Amino acid sequence: MDVIAVVASARRKGLVSAMAQRVLDGAAGTGHQVELVNLYDYHLEYCRGCWACRREGRCILQDDFNMLFDKVVAADALVLAAPVYWCNVPGVMKTFFDRHCGAHRDWSQPKLVPFYRLNWPPVREDMRKKRAVLLLACTVPGPFDRVFLGDSRKAERAMRSYTHMLEMKVAGKLVFNDTLRPESVARREDRFMDRAYRMGTRL
Repeated sequence: MDVIAVVASARRKGLVSAMAQRVLDGAAGTGHQVELVNLYDYHLEYCRGCWACRREGRCILQDDFNMLFDKVVAADALVLAAPVYWCNVPGVMKTFFDRHCGAHRDWSQPKLVPFYRLNWPPVREDMRKKRAVLLLACTVPGPFDRVFLGDSRKAERAMRSYTHMLEMKVAGKLVFNDTLRPESVARREDRFMDRAYRMGTRL
């Protein structure tokens, strides 16, 4: 399989990047082709809601998105990795999600008729049934990051909305919380990296 990790972290040697790389290491160890792309290395304009992608089959904005989109289309599995910013994924990842807009649907096919998807054609066949791994790093300690403040839970929801729209199967999730305290990170880092590696081997 081809496995691509989409990372949204300005810290290229931080926890998020390290977890994503460990997932890829595990996948590579079982014979898969892997690639890591950091969204901060690419120029991504904001979606303008023009819906030209409905007519053209891809976004018409002249930046790096279509190159990234082609990588997602070609991949068999996707790793989404991001820190938690203000109870959500960073803006660059949300922009990446937004830019899929209508390009992920096959507009040449008949529209679906169920009431909850009225007037929407099906997801493109080459984008469906991919496997996904979700990775997050959050400064809030557990269980506050999920139960009370809900920071990581809300960021995870954004990732799951993306995978749901593309009809992907979430094969694994890893949330490294309490990242603001170095002693907490040091105590658990090896364990989390091992878990990330094992997730990669199961793709």
